[in-house]
Amino acid sequence: KAESDASFTAQAGLPAPALMAAGPQAPAMTAAKGLREEVLRSFERNHVFPEGASQEVRESVPRIVRGMLSNISLDKLQRIAGCMKGVIVVPGGRSPTALAPFAGLPPDKLSELDREWRHLGGCAYRFPDGSFMVLIKEKYGGWISESTVIHELGHIVHLCGLTGSQKELVEKIYAEQEREGAYRNGPFEYFAQNTALWFQNGSQWVRDDVKMYYLLEAVYGSSREIAQ
Repeated sequence: KAESDASFTAQAGLPAPALMAAGPQAPAMTAAKGLREEVLRSFERNHVFPEGASQEVRESVPRIVRGMLSNISLDKLQRIAGCMKGVIVVPGGRSPTALAPFAGLPPDKLSELDREWRHLGGCAYRFPDGSFMVLIKEKYGGWISESTVIHELGHIVHLCGLTGSQKELVEKIYAEQEREGAYRNGPFEYFAQNTALWFQNGSQWVRDDVKMYYLLEAVYGSSREIAQ
């Protein structure tokens, strides 16, 4: 099994797992765990919910975000925290342009977002300062699409969390898939769609795409469970 995994990892163009150095590491691990928890909580403080949002929505967003990012490496997590403001749930039938985080946008940006939002269930919105916010449309009846949250957060992981070599690998894998006729919608959607599959019972399908499988495992860890 170990030899098989190493072989697949090599095929994916990923580095072999490093052996853990010998010696006591408990203090450093404890400190890293504390820092990780601090970063995850900072996301939760920045989520924005509409007035009257259901308890289910208020609990779902932090649960999904924490579930996705809890096993990601600390350096990636810190890079994501440096560029993502949080998740904002937009009430059904309303435009995000009416909400406080967008008050300072110039009129042309507001008009563009308002026009595009009508056709979206969510998006990873980039502000002029380069920071991002994940926008999720609240469905009538007070619920949100978990797959949409995962997909849009996958864009943030791609843009802010991946290393340069990992981004290049995504481009390379996508180009191979495109030549085979499997994808036509670009590397960013490719990564986000595979991220959603990774966490939502599509791991066997992703496994058939060996290089992407091992890249996602390197990014998100081996666990694909988001607690309910």
